[in-house]
Parts: sequence; C-alpha cells; structure tokens
Amino acid sequence: MLNGNTTMGKGVLTSHGLNFEGYFYWISLGALFGFTILFDLGFILALTYLKRKSLSNTFNKNKKIEGRSL
Repeated sequence: MLNGNTTMGKGVLTSHGLNFEGYFYWISLGALFGFTILFDLGFILALTYLKRKSLSNTFNKNKKIEGRSL
C-alpha cells in the first residue's frame, strides 16, 4: 500500500479516495481568502446601510432610573 516515498498522511488520504494534486492547496487557499473578503465586505455594508435599533433605557445616561440619575 505505501511505498518508501509516500508519507503517512498522503497514504491515509489516498486510501480514502482523496488523492488530490498539489494545486488544489492553492485553489482552496484562494477560496478561503476570497470568501473572507466577500463576507467582510458584506458585513461592512450591512453595518453601514442598516438602521440601528434604538438603545434601551439601561444604556441611556440621560434618563433617571428608580429616582437616581446616572
């Protein structure tokens, strides 16, 4: 099954039918960076253009809570 030039990890992947070429590493790395940029831009656009909900009274420093001012 394994010859002298095959690593144990590559042998396990080959035995499970996952014997991919070396360039798949770079394709997956490019996809990882591409999705990272895509989701970061989507998150930035969502924060920019969606309306913020009003803050609750517990975070509002101008309101009095139980007779005391904050």
